Amino acid sequence: MQTYSGKELEHMLERFRSEGVGQRFAIATLMDYLKQDPVSEVCLLYGLAHTGKKTMMAQAVKELQDYENTCWVQCGPYEQDDVGDIRYFLYQHPSYRYVFIEDASNIEYLLDTAVIFYDRFVKAEGCHIVLCGDNSLLFDRMGWDDPVWDDKAGVWADWTNHVKRIQTTYVSFFEYSQLTGTDDKKHYIEYGGFLDDRLQAGSDAYEAYIAEEISKNIERTYETQRNGRNWGPLLVPYADGCLYEYIHYIIECAARTYLIRLFMEWQVSDGLWQRFHVYLVEFEEALHHLHRQRFERYSQAAAEEVRYVLQEMDIIRWYGEHDIPVFRVSSLCYHFIRRFFREVEAPQGADEGEWSRFMATVDEMVCKEMARDIELQS
Repeated sequence: MQTYSGKELEHMLERFRSEGVGQRFAIATLMDYLKQDPVSEVCLLYGLAHTGKKTMMAQAVKELQDYENTCWVQCGPYEQDDVGDIRYFLYQHPSYRYVFIEDASNIEYLLDTAVIFYDRFVKAEGCHIVLCGDNSLLFDRMGWDDPVWDDKAGVWADWTNHVKRIQTTYVSFFEYSQLTGTDDKKHYIEYGGFLDDRLQAGSDAYEAYIAEEISKNIERTYETQRNGRNWGPLLVPYADGCLYEYIHYIIECAARTYLIRLFMEWQVSDGLWQRFHVYLVEFEEALHHLHRQRFERYSQAAAEEVRYVLQEMDIIRWYGEHDIPVFRVSSLCYHFIRRFFREVEAPQGADEGEWSRFMATVDEMVCKEMARDIELQS
């Protein structure tokens, strides 16, 4: 655990590109929380990595301009910090009025002990506490199980009523264009949702990001926070050692459903179907079988549990009786579609030039369709 305050904090914040960088819309909510007087909540700032959480905190600290009474706590992944360590430190420094805890997801047993931040420091000391982390699933469940005494109602109640939640995963096209200075929908489709130019849909870096920051992130939450509690329908894929790959597969299925739905629309309304009818049929059949055999033994309940988790993390939502997927991170959908283009082989005997033109045409039409979806969401 590393702590910074005063001049050290000012110097440490230089690592963030906060000057000249656009602000997430959610910073207004964060500043409203920091100006609460008296303060009555713990602030949870969470979302996928590379969505601007730490930069937002740095911008908030600079806007407060109260470095002597502000403390920034870094929780490392290997030091096994716990709430007790932070509590002891804050007891030694009672003058801090603003405490920003970076990478709070790394705190051991955070889900079971975070109530201490509210009970001992917000409620008792009037301190503003901001917990920041990439683990949306963990933060979303915080506050529901630990009762605290409600002075006004005179009863014990879950402390979720004393939590200010700010989730950063979803970045709308309008907000993204304000942050990046571009209104190019194709750029948003390829990079949108992440404020990092290295994460381009279809790239190896993006694939590694999905594995580490989404799939394995969910698996780590179940491992470290459940403390032996029931895994439910996810026990079988976890016992097989492939839970994170199964989560990856469920996201892939959502992208496949999206693409096949487009095929069905084109079949009745577009000349592409007449021109490439055979290729579209072959491509759709290949999508149905892609990676299916490895995970077909897992129950429908397991798939529904993963869907529920992805919805809680604001990554994908499913709507209607036909479970139509809507990707909150547009580049995530486009990443898998690009992977499909690489993995699905041309039908036997197909002309390579014609097959390439077919794939390019489908890619162009997918981008047009996704751009239309972006306009509807905006």
